[in-house]
Amino acid sequence: MQSKYDPHKHRRQSMRLAGYDYTGYGAYFVTICAYRGQCIFGKVEEHAMLPNDLGRIVTEEWRATGVRRQSHVRLDAFQLMPNHFHAIIWIIGNAHSESGASRIFSQPQSQSLSTIIGSFKAAVTRAANDVVRPIWQRNYYDHIIRNDTALARIRTYIDNNPAQWAVDKLYPDATPNPFNRLWRDATDNGQEFG
Repeated sequence: MQSKYDPHKHRRQSMRLAGYDYTGYGAYFVTICAYRGQCIFGKVEEHAMLPNDLGRIVTEEWRATGVRRQSHVRLDAFQLMPNHFHAIIWIIGNAHSESGASRIFSQPQSQSLSTIIGSFKAAVTRAANDVVRPIWQRNYYDHIIRNDTALARIRTYIDNNPAQWAVDKLYPDATPNPFNRLWRDATDNGQEFG
């Protein structure tokens, strides 16, 4: 039986930009972290990411996301890391906008960024059916890419991420920062979150 939602205990605040339409045309830089920052997707050696079986599943399912949603999504640069996954994703079509239908805020939007990322995480979990521990940290980080300069900078960051692993904010021994504080806080306090 699940316990009732407690905003102080569960700390479920939105990480999305308030009022922004995440179903509309645009490019997004997304970072999805492994549960509690565990290095479960492989390792970095000599500035190259070497995925394990689970890491290969993550990459295969990301590519499959682009195929399954090709009418409204285009994948751009992406990089698997030992405990996280970076990607640029473009939402290029939206049935709600094209048809003139109004948005329904109380229901999940099938072409929204959060639905796409949630479906991807679920697909990885299903494909990795022999993994009994949680794979993903709840939620994800996103950044709206607003111009070509930012797009080029983020592509370079993603491509160079394995070479920068030892100084990455998500490196296991990194000092506490906004990207690793959720799992560090939970580990330090013995809390569980999903």
